[in-house]
Amino acid sequence: MLGLTLGLLFATAGAVDSTFAARVEAIAADRELPGMAVVVMDGDRVVYAEGFGVTDLESGTPITPDTVFQLASIGKQFLAALVVDLADAGRLSLDAPLRRYLPDFDRLPAELRLHDLLDHTSGIRDPLFEPEFVAGIMDPDRSSAEMLGLLRRLPSDFPPGTHWSYSSANYLLLAQLVEWMTGMPYEQALEERFFEPLGLTSLHHCSSRTDLPETARGYQIGPDGLEPAPLLNMDWLRGGGALCGSARDLARWLRALANGEVLSERAVERLWQRRTLADGTRLDYANGFSLIPFGERAKFGHLGSNRGFSASAALYPYDELVIVVLGNLGDVAMDAVERELARRIFLKPPPSYTELPIAAIDIDAWTGDYDFGAFSASFVREDGALHVRMPDPLPGGRLRHVGERTFVDETEPDVFRFRFEYRPHGRRVHMRFAGMHWYGDD
Repeated sequence: MLGLTLGLLFATAGAVDSTFAARVEAIAADRELPGMAVVVMDGDRVVYAEGFGVTDLESGTPITPDTVFQLASIGKQFLAALVVDLADAGRLSLDAPLRRYLPDFDRLPAELRLHDLLDHTSGIRDPLFEPEFVAGIMDPDRSSAEMLGLLRRLPSDFPPGTHWSYSSANYLLLAQLVEWMTGMPYEQALEERFFEPLGLTSLHHCSSRTDLPETARGYQIGPDGLEPAPLLNMDWLRGGGALCGSARDLARWLRALANGEVLSERAVERLWQRRTLADGTRLDYANGFSLIPFGERAKFGHLGSNRGFSASAALYPYDELVIVVLGNLGDVAMDAVERELARRIFLKPPPSYTELPIAAIDIDAWTGDYDFGAFSASFVREDGALHVRMPDPLPGGRLRHVGERTFVDETEPDVFRFRFEYRPHGRRVHMRFAGMHWYGDD
């Protein structure tokens, strides 16, 4: 079925193909991106690969599918694949406590296991909510040793394995684990095991320099419009969001992972294995991938967002489809872009987000504070509607009621979704954000 669908879209030059290409270009313009690259693969065949806009406003160099962008948190999947590969080779156990391999981190819970890091069930607070860590990211002169000292002091918000809460600290620790196991920098281990054998020459540890060939410059929205984003200390993001690469190579990586070129069949199965917590919650995240259905289809993907860059990479494994979208503007909802492109490929109509009436008493049923682990969210009724308030850099604002205890963000309804439910010991809100499902309890 997919082959027929993609054949209709891409195999022949015509109105459908031109319409798809025109819509991609319109998306880049609508979101005021300086530049964007899009690559679509059907099986082993690249069926769409285009760049729009420029790498930087000064030079006006055109974006291509081979332009290098910061991948931000998409880079977590490479590190997760390497850790799972080491386990598959018998060099470590994913069920072992972290202290077995990194005894210097003795302030972390003794029961913390490697799979808790991979799946974000460690309880370690996300350092992006710690002012000292944010200051280190913004200062290129701060050393990795300082980052590790802060990592050792991060608090835990819940016992490992009892809750899910996204934290880049998990992958900063996994990078240290890989370096301890292999005796080399994590990016060198990735290059030797994955990048070089697969010919993914653009993938590498990011530099703070902006004058490298074929590298996009990151931008943000300032008081007077687009302005260069500040340079980041990539050594403070090692493992959590410090890889760079092109849309073409990222798409090739996902395809190679799916067709067995990267890991053994047993390791791939483990990579995408969904765990169940003690309270019965089945995770929608595994080893650097969000596992969220797209209608009736399986979808494995992740978002990336650093200051100046936004990215989305999605694999539809049973349809043999890969969609990668990279842009050089921060805080862009690239998952909404990717979903729109996927709907066009699969000939699916967009969902309806028509606002439905709701009584004040039914809004009040869900107001209050909800604990997501690393942060809290407050839901309040204002002007007859439900509003959410969360700490920066998370979103907040008016929500639109779309029925069945479900609300969506007023400005980005295809990105932020909240569904409430009663549980035996209180209330829970399921938040879809950044391509992942988050769980908050009151």
